[in-house]
Amino acid sequence: MSTRKGQVVGNSRIEVYSENFAQADPQPNAKRRRINELIQDVSGKDISRLDFTKVQANKSRSTLRARLTVRNDTNVTTIECNRKSAKTFHEIEPSRIQATKSTEELVSAGDTQATADANQASIAKKSKEKKDLDVRKDLSRINPLDYYVEKSDLPPNVPDIDKELLSDPNYPAQYAHDLFAYLRRREKLFVGERYLSRQPEMTSNLRALFVDWLIQLQEVLGFNHETLYLSVKIFDRYLARSSKRIQRSEIQLLGAAAVLIASKMDERVALSPHDFVVLCNKKYDAQQFMKMETNILVTLNFELSMPLSYSFLRRFCRSVKMDMREMTLARFVLESSLMEISMITHCETHLAAAALLLAFEVLGREWNDTLTYYTGYQPHELVATRNEMNALVHYLQALYRIENATIKSIMSKYSHEVFFGVAQQKFPPVNQP
Repeated sequence: MSTRKGQVVGNSRIEVYSENFAQADPQPNAKRRRINELIQDVSGKDISRLDFTKVQANKSRSTLRARLTVRNDTNVTTIECNRKSAKTFHEIEPSRIQATKSTEELVSAGDTQATADANQASIAKKSKEKKDLDVRKDLSRINPLDYYVEKSDLPPNVPDIDKELLSDPNYPAQYAHDLFAYLRRREKLFVGERYLSRQPEMTSNLRALFVDWLIQLQEVLGFNHETLYLSVKIFDRYLARSSKRIQRSEIQLLGAAAVLIASKMDERVALSPHDFVVLCNKKYDAQQFMKMETNILVTLNFELSMPLSYSFLRRFCRSVKMDMREMTLARFVLESSLMEISMITHCETHLAAAALLLAFEVLGREWNDTLTYYTGYQPHELVATRNEMNALVHYLQALYRIENATIKSIMSKYSHEVFFGVAQQKFPPVNQP
């Protein structure tokens, strides 16, 4: 989650964020303050000391005293609590006095029964709390290794990265292998299609401008990287599947609506259509954003949980214990691939593995059996994509040195010290295989 403070980058005036330096998001803090205020309002009334059983007993007593019917053999005597009809004590007949005495005994018996019920309920509650405490104590004695399923296909020289993280409560070690196996199967359903021939108003340059704007938006708003990748995925998938030809004037509307949907999927605090009205300089109104959002959802059949190359890259980096600087270099290569439309025809795992292969070459590290197992690829299967990524990085580096170039966001972002300046790294020559 991108909850971090931004720093202005050079002349670009965009703020760069890094997952390395996490700070609390002001929005959740504001929400917490509102909750605390509500708690303080209630705290003046000591709810823990209120005896709800006693309140119920008092209510029953007042009801009985308002109108009480006492059965005495076949005769029914009714006592009305009405001051106008009240008589002095001497005027009341002995039989009425006896009835009043019986009434008081009945009320007293009712109170006794209510108290007994309350005591029984209290005992039952304490017993349940004791059992719950015993269960928690038993759970604390459980060894996660007793319930961990070993990977049957794990080579002897490959570490089990999930087993090593069993003690981390924030990492689903027991399910991680199965989760990524499921995502690997599912990624085949979301491989991108070439759509420029069906969308004459859309060009590779316009798409690159959209991704550049999206990277600026992600950094200014502090969105996480999953939102960035999902936004591009939704944008491309809609253009590939839509029967409608997008107009040039609608491209930014489509891109902003894709970000709107992605933020609802991956952000704690999503943006609203009215926010995008401001972000797009009031070029579109809120109704247009909502209409485009609906159009996207219907066209994609509400299939939004798409496997992302960024998620696979993090797992691959974890498998070989890359530090933050090394991982940031791989992220830069992978994020650069978002600019090139030809990359959308590759599987997400393939893109992540190819970006990691190029980063390894820059770092002087070699591909090993661990990466082959966790990525599912041999280096020779990634060479062609690795070469495309290398050429793209060289192109972006050259473009960054041109003063009036329009596509600079990714280089500005990863040239900052927060990202270790990895964009300024020296990459292999383009003609090197």
